Amino acid sequence: MFKQQRVILLVSFLLAVFMSSSMAVSSVDQYIEKGNKRVTEQDYRGGIKYYSKAIAINPKDGDLYYFRASAKEALSEYNGAIKDYTKAIMLNNKNYYAYFGRAVARTQTGEYEKAMNDFSSSIKINSDYYQAYYGRGLVKNTLNDPYGAIEDFTKSINIEPSYAIAYANRGSIKYSLGDKKGALSDLKVASKLGFTDAYELVNRIKMEL
Repeated sequence: MFKQQRVILLVSFLLAVFMSSSMAVSSVDQYIEKGNKRVTEQDYRGGIKYYSKAIAINPKDGDLYYFRASAKEALSEYNGAIKDYTKAIMLNNKNYYAYFGRAVARTQTGEYEKAMNDFSSSIKINSDYYQAYYGRGLVKNTLNDPYGAIEDFTKSINIEPSYAIAYANRGSIKYSLGDKKGALSDLKVASKLGFTDAYELVNRIKMEL
């Protein structure tokens, strides 16, 4: 009889644990959904609120820190975003989106070398991530490495041939280096792809040639 009672108590305990765990998972999903909704509505502060509630329940989920970091970055809270991206990476060092996000935030705080390392880490995990090549190219140009920037913009374009802004920036750098024909070619493509800011420079180069 005593043994049977122990079995019943054990089963009851396991059921309670399972139900508690299921409720926690359900709550996390609900908070994520609410947070995503707020972010979609550009209520980033509201998004942060719900992502924080989800983190309080499941602090080992790196994606939650990534979501909150993205919302903080949208509010220009770059240091807070960097902290959350770092936590996301600690929990999942294969999250190339988190490396990319932290790189972008670090460009805003002037940490260009660290930003370049983060872009490179993102590329190492996903070699087809054309936005990361583009971002690294921007940093290289900022650090007075225009040829390195052109190389990265070219890699970005090779992966995504319709990436207008990469053509525009590559063309702009070529122009600054005196390669007007190469610049004109790139800027024409950028214009055709809908990057309207390239039109003025296209007309200027035509007049100079």
